Amino acid sequence: MSAAFGLVSFDVEEWFHVLDSSAVPPEEDWDSLPARAPYQVQRVLDLLAARGTRATFFVLGWFARRHPGVVRDIAASGHEVASHSDRHPLLYSLSRPAVMQELRAGKDILEQILGDEVLGFRAPGFSIRPENAWALDCVAEAGFAYDSSLFPAPRAHGGMPGVRPEPHLLETPSGARLAEVPVSTVRFAGRSFPFGGGGYFRIAPVRLTLALARLAERQGRPFVSYLHPRDLDPDVPRLPLGAWRSFKCYVGLRGTSHKLGLLLDRYPTVRYADYLRERGLLPAMALR
Repeated sequence: MSAAFGLVSFDVEEWFHVLDSSAVPPEEDWDSLPARAPYQVQRVLDLLAARGTRATFFVLGWFARRHPGVVRDIAASGHEVASHSDRHPLLYSLSRPAVMQELRAGKDILEQILGDEVLGFRAPGFSIRPENAWALDCVAEAGFAYDSSLFPAPRAHGGMPGVRPEPHLLETPSGARLAEVPVSTVRFAGRSFPFGGGGYFRIAPVRLTLALARLAERQGRPFVSYLHPRDLDPDVPRLPLGAWRSFKCYVGLRGTSHKLGLLLDRYPTVRYADYLRERGLLPAMALR
């Protein structure tokens, strides 16, 4: 791997999978809503193919059941498929048995579609916090080798300030071992601030994002980022979220694809499992 690379990932869900809002249509209506994510996933695959680079896609189980061909296309293009849960709940809102159900169902459907093992997991909204750190036990028990759910800064739906900011091995509350890949943050005035994913990426000038990624690189940490298909969709249907949530969800959509292209030109992305395996944080398993 070159010195300049990134761990850019994509959380594959639909335009209406917005967390913690009464404006989100009820789950029983999801299957009748128009699908937009498959087209944006193809745009991402084209961007990656043009640069000969591979990424990790954290795919929702619900999406995989509705679009199994898209999941196969992701893997056939050389990318890693990981899990983003089954139905996209905030994990801290669930009991331990319900979390296990979510993790197992999301992992099982992906493995059925691909005929291959799924190694990684990311919680919706990075919703593993200090008070539900036991969910990391569930991640290990469900058979995942790595997690990317810990957000090392305050956040609306997650956040675990104080967690090590670089990819590392952690011990879960029950003593299991997991590789952890936190999203990039920058330290300023004694606090950690996120800069690389979702709304942060859409709002910030791309030069600022690249400068902060270089800072992380100089500190010996890879640039770890995430985007959703809706982040690249300027015509995405708008939910009535209120002024502040609408700003966070919909600002900067027209420029995201261009920004992403510039980011990938500077920081070709690698698959999470490849990065972790090269550093001895994963067993030497085969990846599709």
